[in-house]
Amino acid sequence: INAAFFFFLFFFFSRSSGVSFCRRFLVLRVDLMGEKRKNETPEEREERKKKRKMEKASTSSVAETAPSTAASPTDEVLFVSPIAAPFSPPGEKLTKKILQLVNEAQKTKSVILGIKNVTRAIGKGTKGLGVFGANVAPVEVVAHVPALFEDKHLSYIWVPSRQELGLACMLKRSVAVVLIKEEGLSDAASLNCEKIKKVIKEMHKQAF
Repeated sequence: INAAFFFFLFFFFSRSSGVSFCRRFLVLRVDLMGEKRKNETPEEREERKKKRKMEKASTSSVAETAPSTAASPTDEVLFVSPIAAPFSPPGEKLTKKILQLVNEAQKTKSVILGIKNVTRAIGKGTKGLGVFGANVAPVEVVAHVPALFEDKHLSYIWVPSRQELGLACMLKRSVAVVLIKEEGLSDAASLNCEKIKKVIKEMHKQAF
C-alpha cells in the first residue's frame, strides 16, 4: 500500500496539472488568510497578538524547564571514593593548581600514568607527587596504591574527577592515578610542586 501511495504521489506531482493545482491551493490559502486579517477588528487583532505572545512564552518556559541530556562536568564528580583523603574539592584553587601542574609535567614527559605504571615506578624508587581521581570505581582497583605512597613517604592527593585528570594529561580517556616525577620538571613547575606538597602535608595531618 505504501509503495502504491508513493507512486501515486510521484505521478500526481510529476504532472503539470498536479503542480499547478497545489500552487493554486497555496495561493488561495494565503489570500484567504490575508482577507481574514484585513477584515478583523482592532480588538481581534490585539487578541491575536496576545495569543501569539502567550504561545511563545509557553514554548520558551518548556524549553527552560526541560531536562538537559548533555552530561555536565559535575555529573562526573557525583561519586567520591570513601578512601579519597586528602581530597581537594572541585572548583578550589588547589585543584586547579594541581591539574595545571599535571599538564605542565605532561608537556615535559615527567608524568607516569596508570595504576600499573605508577605501582612499578614506586617499587623502583621513583620520587614524586601522586594525584588520584576521586571518582574511580570500583574502589578496590586503586585502594592499594595510597599505601605504597605512604610506605615510601611520598605525598599524594585526590582530585574530584579522573576525567579531568585525563584531560590534564592531554588524553581523551580518563586516568585513575598519575605520578609527577621530580626529575624533568621546569624550575617554575618544581617550585609549584613543592608548594603543593606543603599544603598536602597539612591536609594529610588533618585527615589522619
